Amino acid sequence: MGFAPIIIWSIALVFFVAMVGYYSLKRAQGEYQQAMDAWKQLKAKSRHQTLVKVLDATHSIEQMQESVKRFFDESGTSALDEEIKALILARKQLLIAERRYHYYRTHHPSKAIAKLLGV
Repeated sequence: MGFAPIIIWSIALVFFVAMVGYYSLKRAQGEYQQAMDAWKQLKAKSRHQTLVKVLDATHSIEQMQESVKRFFDESGTSALDEEIKALILARKQLLIAERRYHYYRTHHPSKAIAKLLGV
């Protein structure tokens, strides 16, 4: 019997983990691209360009929440219309997708295995 079955199963497991990581990366990349396209589309046709600039400057959800709160405190606007809600939601989805994509590109355990296999 020997070590052949153990080696074959080990290689198969490593390859499986690499493929899962690869497809997870591709899915995260697709989600990120869709979120980026939606954000760019809303940003281009928005009439709230000052809010767009505030949202564009943020790099995390917590920072975005603080910036939006500060923006509404300074501008005196208390009502949220549908366009403002859509802008905030699109930026939040972009930040979440960006965080997920960055994780799969840098920290996911299967990244190293996929790189070794050349996948």
